[in-house]
Amino acid sequence: MPRSAPNYSLLTLEKGLRVLELIAENAGDIGVTQLSTQLEEPVTVIFRILRTLVSLGYVNQDPHSKRYSLGLRVWELGEKAVARLDVVDTVQPILTRLTHLTGETSSLAISQGKDYLYVATVNGLQPLRAYVEPGSRISLAIPTASARAILAFSPQDVIDRVLTGRLQRFTSKTVVDPTKLRAILADIRRQGVSIVHGENQQKLSAVAAPIIDSVGRCIGALAMSGVTEERFEGKALERIIQLTRSEAQNINRLIRNAERRVNTVNMAVNAKK
Repeated sequence: MPRSAPNYSLLTLEKGLRVLELIAENAGDIGVTQLSTQLEEPVTVIFRILRTLVSLGYVNQDPHSKRYSLGLRVWELGEKAVARLDVVDTVQPILTRLTHLTGETSSLAISQGKDYLYVATVNGLQPLRAYVEPGSRISLAIPTASARAILAFSPQDVIDRVLTGRLQRFTSKTVVDPTKLRAILADIRRQGVSIVHGENQQKLSAVAAPIIDSVGRCIGALAMSGVTEERFEGKALERIIQLTRSEAQNINRLIRNAERRVNTVNMAVNAKK
């Protein structure tokens, strides 16, 4: 049921924010009719709101399905909000520590629907090293360790949509069989870490662990990557797995603490109203 607006509120703005909230809460893309039904607003009203949000970059529309998902502008605002909470600033020393301990490139990726974005990175110390560009947006269909870690802990409809879509073969090692990929994702859920050798680029290896928020949603991944498989074998690989898994759990705690601080502030503000 539509929420009654308080005095002096802008009803159109409130409806637009409710549309954004519902798109964000939905596990995958969502259609205008579904939004209209759930928000109990006319389709014409929802359509005008969506067109406005699309034009401003807050919402994307799939050219084929015509369904909607959150746009990059939302992430940009969210990144600023995260920075205000010092989460990225707090994670950066963790990435630096991982890179100094292993010599490999470390990165933090944040989930964004069917994609993910690198929000923090530290380049490796090796002469031959992987390079991760901060702010780059990658599809979950790309066979990276971060994509696999995020996808493994994503809702089932997101997994189905990615695996039933077009899966590109990048190297001779790329796994494109949906059945095999489902088995790989199941193993990642059991192990709590993804390992990729040469599927995205020749000789590029990476390990990633999921980042889970306070309500159990996978919101991203912590990864370590390098350009020679020899550095991701045997005891070296075991150490990288242990460090990645351990620091991902540490980041999980940091994010949950930040969320609790925000909730505390919100409760204090609401109590004063």
